[in-house]
Amino acid sequence: MATVEEVRQPVRSLPLWRTLREAFLLIWDYRWLFGRLLIIPVALTTLLSLVTFYWPGGKGKSLWALVEPLTNLLIFVFFAISCHRLILIGEHSVPRWGVQRWSWRETRFILCLIAIVVAIYLMSAVLGFVAGIFLTPLERLMSKTGAIVAAYMLGGLGAACMSYLIARLSLSLPAVAVDHQPAIEAAWSQSDGNGWRVTALATESLPC
Repeated sequence: MATVEEVRQPVRSLPLWRTLREAFLLIWDYRWLFGRLLIIPVALTTLLSLVTFYWPGGKGKSLWALVEPLTNLLIFVFFAISCHRLILIGEHSVPRWGVQRWSWRETRFILCLIAIVVAIYLMSAVLGFVAGIFLTPLERLMSKTGAIVAAYMLGGLGAACMSYLIARLSLSLPAVAVDHQPAIEAAWSQSDGNGWRVTALATESLPC
């Protein structure tokens, strides 16, 4: 990942459609490798789902309700790091069936995820407070239908702001995956001038 000094260069607009096209082509070209990396995560998550479905009720149920999402998180971390390394470094950087050994890299990846989640919760709290300030007088001044429309508009604006924050902060994750030190400032600077384009690319990529 680029350093802060490297990314402070003249800003060029990110070509959305060309970037999306290249991303789809890359996935298609490496489809067998991505498919192989999916085998173990899919098998494990399927097994976890079956265990959850057939788990008997009782005290152990609440414990399993905590174990399952944590295990799914670990599976996701291994798979995400494997994919990042495959794309950014090459096939030689990833074991045949994906990364399966825990190291400080995986710990830093989770810490970055936690930092992003904390930032999201803080922003959601701020947006909720601001929305409350605006909605209370709007409910008095507008009809019930108008207040509902205003609430949806504010919700959409809040969702856009959240997506923007997530997209820009998430650029720190590939750096961790390729064994670079995570730097929020560098990740933010890397998308400077293209924040909404990065957000649009991240949103368009979600269905994939």
